[in-house]
Amino acid sequence: MELYAETIITPEELESCEVLNKEIILTRCNIIIKGKVLNLKKEPIKDAVIFVKSVNYSYKPPKVMNEAYVITNECGEYAINIKKRHKVIYKLDIYEPIIKSKL
Repeated sequence: MELYAETIITPEELESCEVLNKEIILTRCNIIIKGKVLNLKKEPIKDAVIFVKSVNYSYKPPKVMNEAYVITNECGEYAINIKKRHKVIYKLDIYEPIIKSKL
Protein backbone atom coordinates (compact mmCIF):
# COMPACT_ATOMS: atom_id res chain seq x y z
CA MET A 1 0.00 0.00 0.00
CA GLU A 2 1.59 3.28 -1.10
CA LEU A 3 -0.37 5.66 1.12
CA TYR A 4 -2.05 5.08 4.43
CA ALA A 5 -3.47 7.59 6.88
CA GLU A 6 -5.41 6.89 10.03
CA THR A 7 -7.63 9.25 11.97
CA ILE A 8 -8.49 8.40 15.55
CA ILE A 9 -11.55 9.98 17.10
CA THR A 10 -11.39 9.82 20.88
CA PRO A 11 -14.39 9.54 23.22
CA GLU A 12 -13.52 13.01 24.56
CA GLU A 13 -14.06 14.47 21.09
CA LEU A 14 -17.51 12.89 20.93
CA GLU A 15 -18.66 14.02 24.39
CA SER A 16 -21.68 16.32 24.10
CA CYS A 17 -21.29 16.54 20.31
CA GLU A 18 -24.05 16.07 17.80
CA VAL A 19 -21.67 16.44 14.86
CA LEU A 20 -17.99 15.59 14.78
CA ASN A 21 -15.78 17.22 12.14
CA LYS A 22 -12.49 15.69 11.05
CA GLU A 23 -10.26 16.87 8.26
CA ILE A 24 -8.09 14.45 6.30
CA ILE A 25 -5.42 15.69 3.89
CA LEU A 26 -4.47 13.22 1.15
CA THR A 27 -1.99 13.39 -1.70
CA ARG A 28 -2.74 10.63 -4.23
CA CYS A 29 -5.19 10.40 -7.16
CA ASN A 30 -7.65 7.84 -5.78
CA ILE A 31 -8.07 7.18 -2.11
CA ILE A 32 -10.30 5.17 0.17
CA ILE A 33 -11.48 6.71 3.40
CA LYS A 34 -12.56 4.04 5.83
CA GLY A 35 -13.26 3.92 9.50
CA LYS A 36 -15.48 2.77 12.30
CA VAL A 37 -17.96 4.78 14.40
CA LEU A 38 -18.27 3.79 18.07
CA ASN A 39 -20.23 5.19 20.99
CA LEU A 40 -18.67 6.14 24.35
CA LYS A 41 -18.98 2.51 25.48
CA LYS A 42 -16.89 1.51 22.43
CA GLU A 43 -19.91 -0.22 20.86
CA PRO A 44 -20.40 0.12 17.07
CA ILE A 45 -23.03 2.58 15.87
CA LYS A 46 -25.12 1.10 13.08
CA ASP A 47 -26.69 3.46 10.50
CA ALA A 48 -24.59 6.53 11.42
CA VAL A 49 -24.34 8.87 8.43
CA ILE A 50 -20.93 10.09 7.23
CA PHE A 51 -20.88 13.02 4.78
CA VAL A 52 -17.69 13.79 2.87
CA LYS A 53 -17.20 17.40 1.79
CA SER A 54 -14.34 18.80 -0.26
CA VAL A 55 -12.83 22.18 0.60
CA ASN A 56 -10.94 23.88 -2.25
CA TYR A 57 -8.65 26.65 -1.00
CA SER A 58 -7.92 27.92 -4.54
CA TYR A 59 -11.08 30.02 -4.18
CA LYS A 60 -11.68 33.03 -1.92
CA PRO A 61 -13.65 32.14 0.18
CA PRO A 62 -12.84 28.41 -0.02
CA LYS A 63 -15.29 26.42 -2.17
CA VAL A 64 -17.08 23.67 -0.23
CA MET A 65 -18.79 20.85 -2.15
CA ASN A 66 -20.66 17.73 -1.06
CA GLU A 67 -18.76 14.73 -2.43
CA ALA A 68 -20.40 11.60 -1.05
CA TYR A 69 -22.14 10.03 1.88
CA VAL A 70 -22.26 6.58 3.36
CA ILE A 71 -24.11 4.80 6.17
CA THR A 72 -22.28 2.56 8.65
CA ASN A 73 -22.93 -1.17 8.67
CA GLU A 74 -23.85 -3.33 11.70
CA CYS A 75 -20.22 -3.21 12.88
CA GLY A 76 -20.13 0.61 12.65
CA GLU A 77 -17.76 0.43 9.65
CA TYR A 78 -17.77 2.55 6.51
CA ALA A 79 -15.62 3.04 3.39
CA ILE A 80 -15.76 5.70 0.68
CA ASN A 81 -13.75 5.88 -2.57
CA ILE A 82 -12.88 9.49 -3.50
CA LYS A 83 -10.86 10.96 -6.37
CA LYS A 84 -8.24 13.34 -4.97
CA ARG A 85 -8.01 16.79 -6.51
CA HIS A 86 -5.15 19.29 -6.24
CA LYS A 87 -5.45 21.88 -3.43
CA VAL A 88 -8.49 20.14 -1.96
CA ILE A 89 -8.89 18.66 1.51
CA TYR A 90 -11.71 16.41 2.63
CA LYS A 91 -13.85 16.90 5.70
CA LEU A 92 -16.00 14.22 7.33
CA ASP A 93 -19.22 15.12 9.12
CA ILE A 94 -20.54 12.23 11.22
CA TYR A 95 -24.17 12.18 12.35
CA GLU A 96 -26.07 9.86 14.66
CA PRO A 97 -28.52 7.47 13.02
CA ILE A 98 -31.55 9.44 11.86
CA ILE A 99 -34.01 6.61 12.47
CA LYS A 100 -33.67 4.40 15.52
CA SER A 101 -34.40 0.75 14.79
CA LYS A 102 -36.88 -1.06 17.02
CA LEU A 103 -35.86 -4.56 18.03
